[in-house]
Amino acid sequence: MVLVRCRRCGKIFQKVIDKDICSSCMEAEEADFQKVKEFFRNHLRARLEEASRATGVERKAIIAFIKEGRLQVTLPQEEALQEGLVCERCGKPIVQGKICEECKKKLSLLVAQGKGEERKTHPGFYFKDVLEKKSRKP
Repeated sequence: MVLVRCRRCGKIFQKVIDKDICSSCMEAEEADFQKVKEFFRNHLRARLEEASRATGVERKAIIAFIKEGRLQVTLPQEEALQEGLVCERCGKPIVQGKICEECKKKLSLLVAQGKGEERKTHPGFYFKDVLEKKSRKP
């Protein structure tokens, strides 16, 4: 059992999922997310400040939705930079998540290459192969 303090209200609760937020605050956060999502659906080119004023949701929460990948917005580069919406790997402005698309591709290639090297250096079922070779010899 893992007890944590809710980052939103401060209440101590038993952590069940990956979020550090209690169930009542999670419902409120989901309601805030739906408000913001609907606002951006109707106002595609709106800035974060406008969305915050219109919905009553803090800018910090809207930025968190973007970084979590739950919300994708079209912001001018200067506002993205100002709000800290930049790739954590290369520093380019982003509209969703924590890493830009180019860096995601590079990282997935690195992971794929790493898996290929692992197979070469650590062959699977080595002992099974040895046993089969020995059993074939007369």
